[in-house]
Amino acid sequence: MKALAVKPLLYLIAGLLLVIVALGTRGCVQSANARTDAARLESAENLVAGVRTEREAWKAQAETNASNASTCATSLQVLTNEYERQQRDHAQMDAQREAAIAAAHNAERDADRTLKQFTAQFQAQSRTPTCGAALAALNAACPAIRDY
Repeated sequence: MKALAVKPLLYLIAGLLLVIVALGTRGCVQSANARTDAARLESAENLVAGVRTEREAWKAQAETNASNASTCATSLQVLTNEYERQQRDHAQMDAQREAAIAAAHNAERDADRTLKQFTAQFQAQSRTPTCGAALAALNAACPAIRDY
């Protein structure tokens, strides 16, 4: 009976050895998978950290751009106000220029009218004997005014 009891024991030992080998192999595979997963996790964490850093850089750039846009908007408003003031000044100066030109034309017409009146009066009165004699005496006394 001894032989009968040893054989099943050998089978049992062989089965246990197969289970031990299978569990050892499974442990090695799981260990390799764990190392691979740990490496992937570390790579993913590095990628997340890189993305967060890039996101922060973009946020900082967006804040800078917003600040620059605000400064540009303020500058544009100042320039727009100055442009409008310059346009008003230009319109005012145009009106003043037009008024000055009109006044000059009026003064020219008045001067021409006065000159014609004076010339007509001078010609009419210089033909009278007393005025003609006075002019001849004035020309003789002061030859510098002869051509006037």
